[in-house]
Amino acid sequence: MLSGDPSELMITLTSYLMKRRKWPYQGWHKRFFKLENGIMTYGKSEQSVKRGRLNGKCDIGLCIVTFIRESRRINIDDANCVYHLKTKEKKLFEQWLEQIAIHRCYRQSVLERRNPMISNDNTQNNNENETTNNALSSTDRLFHNEFSDLQVKLSNLAGILENIKINTNSTPVSISTSSKSTDGTKSGGHTPSASISSINSFTLVDLQRQDYYNAAKKVFDNLNDLHKRLSTFALEQQQQQSLNNSSMSEGEYGYNSISSRATLSREGSIFYDAPEALNSISLDGNKDEMGKLSDSESSSYGEDESRPGDFDRQSSVPPQLKPPQMKWRRCSLAASAPDTSNVGLWNIMRKAIGKDLSRIALPVILNEPLGLLQKLCEEMEYSDLLDRASQTDDIHLRLVYVATFIVSTYSANYYRTGRKNFNPLLGETYECVREDKGWKFIAEQVSHHPPISVCTCDSPNFTYSQKLQAKIKFWGKSMEIFPDSLNVLFFPKYNETITWNKCKMCIHNVLSSDRWIDHYGDVLVESSLGTKARISFIQSDYRTRLNNVAGDIEDATGKVVQKIFGHWHEEVLCGNDQTARSIWKQSAVPENSKQYYGFTRFAIELNELDDDLRQQLPPTDTRFRPDQRYLESGQVELAEKEKARIEEAQRSRASSTNGPRWFRKDGDSYELIREEDSSHSYWKKREEHWSNIEFTQLW
Repeated sequence: MLSGDPSELMITLTSYLMKRRKWPYQGWHKRFFKLENGIMTYGKSEQSVKRGRLNGKCDIGLCIVTFIRESRRINIDDANCVYHLKTKEKKLFEQWLEQIAIHRCYRQSVLERRNPMISNDNTQNNNENETTNNALSSTDRLFHNEFSDLQVKLSNLAGILENIKINTNSTPVSISTSSKSTDGTKSGGHTPSASISSINSFTLVDLQRQDYYNAAKKVFDNLNDLHKRLSTFALEQQQQQSLNNSSMSEGEYGYNSISSRATLSREGSIFYDAPEALNSISLDGNKDEMGKLSDSESSSYGEDESRPGDFDRQSSVPPQLKPPQMKWRRCSLAASAPDTSNVGLWNIMRKAIGKDLSRIALPVILNEPLGLLQKLCEEMEYSDLLDRASQTDDIHLRLVYVATFIVSTYSANYYRTGRKNFNPLLGETYECVREDKGWKFIAEQVSHHPPISVCTCDSPNFTYSQKLQAKIKFWGKSMEIFPDSLNVLFFPKYNETITWNKCKMCIHNVLSSDRWIDHYGDVLVESSLGTKARISFIQSDYRTRLNNVAGDIEDATGKVVQKIFGHWHEEVLCGNDQTARSIWKQSAVPENSKQYYGFTRFAIELNELDDDLRQQLPPTDTRFRPDQRYLESGQVELAEKEKARIEEAQRSRASSTNGPRWFRKDGDSYELIREEDSSHSYWKKREEHWSNIEFTQLW
């Protein structure tokens, strides 16, 4: 702990340090760093920094800094970027560590003098027992945070506008570093995987204009919502004042009960728990029962959702085809996501900096009511792309559909609120049978340490399997997920096997309400028939957040024969420039998505449990997990108690050496046990209603 004036010991420190390369490159490279008055800048060389040609800049006073003395590494989390640095000499490491601490203390004192609010917030972080006793009320702090978020969004708008001006005034040239001929073929050089060689600068300006429009619309919507919330708050205050002036008893008019039941949503409207009448509606498509819904209840259907009156038109098929068995599925959760604005996230997360979060128990309020096994199933939302691929004879176009499907598996993350999935217990399973999509899915947690999840999805057109092992690192303001995944897809019609990996994921501004998710890295897709694809998820700038993705489809000789590009959260196109055609677009998200953890309609359906399904599932299925079920229904305290009990029970079973029940280990991968071993075949035992099976009591 520093004492006295930190500026007395502060010096301007400059030297070359080893910095981990930005995506898509691997390893470390030497960069020149300068630390002056609490601001750290760096460039390729000392001359570059002196001339103002900077590669990066951050305010140390607003960063979270961690270090590993044994390996002489320093990690600096700037919320929108994480800098990983290291030195070869121990003396230099200690000097940088000392000066970073001094500059950080100095910079924070400067910020506190400029804005007393920061001082209040720091005091709040350092005193866990006094988080609710600051000068600002929780409501005032909430509105202050909203205005701060709007300030950030307006700054982002300015950044996008500046980029548009730069690109408009520049000469239209290809973004790619390799030269291109007029017919689009390579004339020499190597095209980096991170470039979008199929989009020229004019197209980039169009994309930036669209991003500017989208960002401006969000600012307008936020201002409109904030106006509604302030109006609602003023009305409640007026009602409370009127109640106090009239000296009436609290129970007579019930204003306090309205305030306790209603929750002020992030969108600025008052919403209540779903009425119990919704739970009693049958899912058999009975029009009389469905007709009893009020206008307000039926309005929860999104644009892409099936309204009862449209069902007959949607299921109409030619007479010679048998329509798939359909069932009504829910379009909302039992309760809205709990408000975490008053939760001291820093007090909870600061002990986990630099650690693997998959091994740390966090409060259940930071979770979303979906388990990791269900998250694997969510990736099958756009399985129709695989159906199209399975009927495409063109080997290269078939890989285009597969590559587009891979991109679509990341799209749902865009709307998430930065909450964590429930970690599966060893032996936990999850099944999903979707007659409307033509497949059945089964997943199992096959290892606890290290945590490994496996799944298989069977369809008449394809068989898909995945093994996932991930590490989650928290750096103070950002959270990075490093997946070790093997994905295998098999098309029986062509006897073709396709494999690929997963890219990295980062959640920025974890401690802020303005969280955002980014994917970056290369996904390598390889076919047993010799074709390949490289999909590049391009790291987004914190201002623009374009979420760009680009990919090349290569034939057996390595020649690029197809190109895809677009945004991983929105759309993928195939072709070159203005002649490209759309391969995939994300379905419309329900209007109340933010209210329900940012779930898509498909995600809302994953944890649904009706009486018919209850009789068919094994007791190890995720849908029976009580802590997750309590959280979904809005009972956070009960969910926390059940989560602690379940995790303690798992620790007591740690000595058990039981292996996977429904999957068999095959080298580094796992494969689903088929009907040739009927005693261990999941779907066979399901038909037999789990006879002669002894299940471990997980919860």
